This record gives sequence, C-alpha cells and structure tokens, in this order.
Amino acid sequence: MKIKNPVSRVFYFQSIGTVDNGTLGQLRKMLVDDQMIMKIGLIAAIVLPLWNVPLIVRMAKRKSSQDISLFWVFGVWFSLLAMLPSGLVSQDVVWKTFNITNFVLFTCVVITACIYRKKDWGRGPK
Repeated sequence: MKIKNPVSRVFYFQSIGTVDNGTLGQLRKMLVDDQMIMKIGLIAAIVLPLWNVPLIVRMAKRKSSQDISLFWVFGVWFSLLAMLPSGLVSQDVVWKTFNITNFVLFTCVVITACIYRKKDWGRGPK
C-alpha cells in the first residue's frame, strides 16, 4: 500500500485504484458485514449438525434403525472422517466448528444405528 498525500487521505492500492474517504467508509462497512457473515456462519455451523439429534431420538424411541440404510450411514461417516483432518488444521473457525461438531454428532448417529440394528439383525423388517 502506498500513501499519496496523507493530508487528504487518498490511498492508492494496486488492486482497486484510488480510495478516498467515502470509499474507506464503504470498505469499513464491508468489513462489518464480513464479521456479521462470519457470525451467521458460525451459528449455522453449530445448528446444522444438531439436525442429527432428532434422527438419534427417533431411532431410540422406536428402538429400531431398520428404516436407515447402514450403507448410507457408513458412507456419510467415512466421508466426514476423510474431511476431519482438513477441519482440524483449518484456520477457518466456521469450517473447523462445523467439521468437528458434525463428525461428533454423526458418530452418535452411527453408534445408535448400529446398536438398534444389532437388536434387529436376523428378524427382518416388521
């Protein structure tokens, strides 16, 4: 960043050209908007994996996981397992939060599905 004529606060950026006081105000507003977007993303990263909880509750209430494909459950779980290292090393708080929360809660889905499927193995559908 080069500063030309600091008295009038006109800045020259290589990528966006001349920036005056009005444009700086817009840049500040965009920064605030980015912070709001990050907060909304963080909330969504926590809330979205919570949709696994009703699935777990439904299996526990019916004491069956027959309506859930174990092929699907393990396919999703192995995909989450493959993405976990990316989430653990990421500097992005939203991705890290979503990745860890989703992996933990979906692991609970896998365990619950296996427990209730084990009880139903050999009996077939009702």
